[in-house]
Parts: sequence; C-alpha cells; structure tokens
Amino acid sequence: MTFRLTQVNPAATRLEFTHDGLRPQLDCYEQCSAGWNYLMRSIASYAETGTGHPVSP
Repeated sequence: MTFRLTQVNPAATRLEFTHDGLRPQLDCYEQCSAGWNYLMRSIASYAETGTGHPVSP
C-alpha cells in the first residue's frame, strides 16, 4: 500500500492511495475495494469536518 500526498495549493493537499496487487480477479477484491472506499471517505470527512467514521457500521 502506498499513500502519496501532493500539495495542490497552499490550502489543499491531494491524497493518492494505491493498493498494489489488488485486482478484480482476486476473490477478496469486492470486499477490499469496498473497505478502502469506506476508509478513504472517512479520511476525507475527517480532513474536511474534523469528524470521520473509521469503523464500519
């Protein structure tokens, strides 16, 4: 897994996430993809509002 932060402008930073080897052909792909999507939305929410949701319902 790789996280890369890139400054977009003085007030904004982009977070890029890569899970190397995660491919649609893998049995765990749907579960892993859904989990990462949920956690990335939580990180975005935390960055934007100060409140995330790191534990799935």
